[in-house]
Amino acid sequence: MRKRYSIGFLIFTVCMIVLFSFAYRIHYLRIQNQLEHEKIELQDARTQANVENYYYIKERDGYVIVYEADEKTVYEYTSIRLDELPENTQKAIRKGIKVDSLGQIYGFLENYSS
Repeated sequence: MRKRYSIGFLIFTVCMIVLFSFAYRIHYLRIQNQLEHEKIELQDARTQANVENYYYIKERDGYVIVYEADEKTVYEYTSIRLDELPENTQKAIRKGIKVDSLGQIYGFLENYSS
């Protein structure tokens, strides 16, 4: 009788180990899949940000204004009057100067601000 209980306990223990191993593997794969999905979303967000990561320097009401990539959303207002700039710069700003980085914007604004 004692031998039967020992064999039953051994079978129960093996089954539980297999069951826990299987559950752990499923949990591990689920976490790995979730991390991969988040990584893809982050890459997509970075790609989207790179696509729209430029600005336009334009004129509005006689002043130089910096717009975001959509050319409608104002990124920064300036106190630089358009008529105080050189003629060729005025023409370029009226058409709209596309700028690829904030460093270029601030470099431009620093050169022409008083």
